[in-house]
Amino acid sequence: KGHGSLVCLSGDVGLGKTALVDAFLRDLEQSGESFHLARARCSESLTNSEPLVPWIEALTPLAREEAPAHVMKTSAPSWHREISHTGSGHSNKMKRELQDFFRAVSSVHPVVVVLDDFQWSDVESVDLLAYLSTRLESHRVMIVVCYRIADMKVEKHPFIQVREDMLSRHACTELHLAPVIPQDGRSEG
Repeated sequence: KGHGSLVCLSGDVGLGKTALVDAFLRDLEQSGESFHLARARCSESLTNSEPLVPWIEALTPLAREEAPAHVMKTSAPSWHREISHTGSGHSNKMKRELQDFFRAVSSVHPVVVVLDDFQWSDVESVDLLAYLSTRLESHRVMIVVCYRIADMKVEKHPFIQVREDMLSRHACTELHLAPVIPQDGRSEG
């Protein structure tokens, strides 16, 4: 519809966050809409490792497509170097470059970015999400972040405060999946 958005999808293990995203993507494909998909899953074992790994992993398939790769080389050279293992970039510069990349690529086809298990994301990935959350309005980019809020609260994850700030500024929409309670009162996942 000509503008971007950030959707935060929260819920406990097994409630269907990934299944809901998969159904949304299938519906989008079946609608005949052309779009670029950037998707990754954060890893618990990578929480304290290299910064921005989920973003790099998500953008790697786009860097292999001819048109987006060309746009990445020109508008987001630091990202292209990171993804192609030919160098690294400064994270502040990378924020602006990713915004420029999204602006350019989404002018041709919308971009959907899905980051699963964001409760295991690194601080730099959270910071990048916070930066982008207020700059999506003029881009045809949808970022979907899936997470388990209870796990984040236990670990005092930095996204907790960022999430509260984004919600208070209406920079994101949060959907919370709750267990289904059948009529007999027993909880089902």
